[in-house]
Amino acid sequence: MKKMGSPMSSEENIIRKLMRKVNTLLHSQFILLYLVGLKRLFYHRAENESEKKVSFLKILIFLLYLSAFVLAFLQFAEINIPSSVQEEWKNKIAIDMMENFPLSMYGELAHLINVIIVISIFYFFITQDRPISYTTQSVKTFILGSKRRKQIFFIIVSFLILLLIYQTGVFLIFPETFEVAVISISYKAGKGFSVVWVVLQPFLVFTGLLLTFDLIAKDFPKPFKNYNRFNITVFILTLLFVFGISGLISIIFGIYFRDDFSDSMEENFQYSSLDNFPEILYSASGISFLLVGLFTITMIIVFFVILEIYMKHRKGITRNQERRRADFLFLFPFLIIFVLSKALPFSLSFSLELQSLNDILDIFSLVFVMIFAVFRVLAIRDSEEKTELTSEILFKPKEWLNFIPTYCKVLIVFYLAFISFYTGLEANTIITLSGAVSNFDQVQMQASIGFSFVVLILIFWRYKPDTYITSD
Repeated sequence: MKKMGSPMSSEENIIRKLMRKVNTLLHSQFILLYLVGLKRLFYHRAENESEKKVSFLKILIFLLYLSAFVLAFLQFAEINIPSSVQEEWKNKIAIDMMENFPLSMYGELAHLINVIIVISIFYFFITQDRPISYTTQSVKTFILGSKRRKQIFFIIVSFLILLLIYQTGVFLIFPETFEVAVISISYKAGKGFSVVWVVLQPFLVFTGLLLTFDLIAKDFPKPFKNYNRFNITVFILTLLFVFGISGLISIIFGIYFRDDFSDSMEENFQYSSLDNFPEILYSASGISFLLVGLFTITMIIVFFVILEIYMKHRKGITRNQERRRADFLFLFPFLIIFVLSKALPFSLSFSLELQSLNDILDIFSLVFVMIFAVFRVLAIRDSEEKTELTSEILFKPKEWLNFIPTYCKVLIVFYLAFISFYTGLEANTIITLSGAVSNFDQVQMQASIGFSFVVLILIFWRYKPDTYITSD
């Protein structure tokens, strides 16, 4: 009986151990904090600060936002582009910075939803992410404080109502002005603000990744302590991948780190087709820039490794440095993915029949950025101390963020991410029709990778485990 029972008991022990590991993972700081962060997308503050309630308005905004991406796809679907427009853009040689592809009904609706996101930013800023009833009561309490406050409030509200009536009348009499206003707020202003997004992307993604590592290390500390067999293995495998993918790209496209490398970088981003695969288009300059990005990121990480070893033998090592050494080795493969996700959509293109492959690259880039960028914003605790508006704060831009609720920051990321995604789809369509590349898209790609190097060095220099994560 004992012999028959022992295999069963060993199997039960294995199952129990597996269940404990699964339970530990599901209740880890990493999973719990992601869930807490995601709640901010669909919950608002109740009048009692300790409570959270489902916000149907936030759910509606999120669903509208998702539909904007579907509409953006329909805007650039081949069947929805009139043949006259296709012929017109086939003759394009160069694209101006602010020139946009003709809008269809789908594009107009997509940009209209993006304008709703902008309005929502102001709405939640005014309400401070609380129910409108709470805000109404706060305003009522404020204006009842004095007669002068009531008069000022009345003047402001009257002016806003008159402005709204006037603007509505203009839109009804001249419907074309409504489209102009929507495009100005969503598309043109969005392109201008994309300069901010170019800088924010690497910062939010890299710090979001490091924050994720901090959370995992609380439950699984061993891989995130100093150099060890876990992170060194990741480092070596990533190095092999970089060498392999760089060599493969060089062989396929005939671009190497030789004398003609700098010459190809100076050429315009014109596209040529591969000899054996005419449906695949590539830019020699884009491929060159991709190789530069992979090489530079790899050299920066190798430099960090050598610097850490030198600092350990010269000055010893602190607990924070132990974490930093491990974190940056784990960060390495994600940095390579970031460079590939930014450079590949502009280095490669496909014929109109295979345009969906272009869109897949853009979707991958967007999802990669949004997962870590949005979480980075959601995971930060709102300031519990009320920041007083004084003359001194005007000279402290970092403290300006304390006035903005976390959900407003998320909506700002949504707004910028949609513009980045829309212009990516637009660039894919223009490339497949004419072979021309927008100057804006070229600058955006180069700047997003270029700034990532600067941001990475800054984060390394100022690194410390994050202590400002939310606990809501």
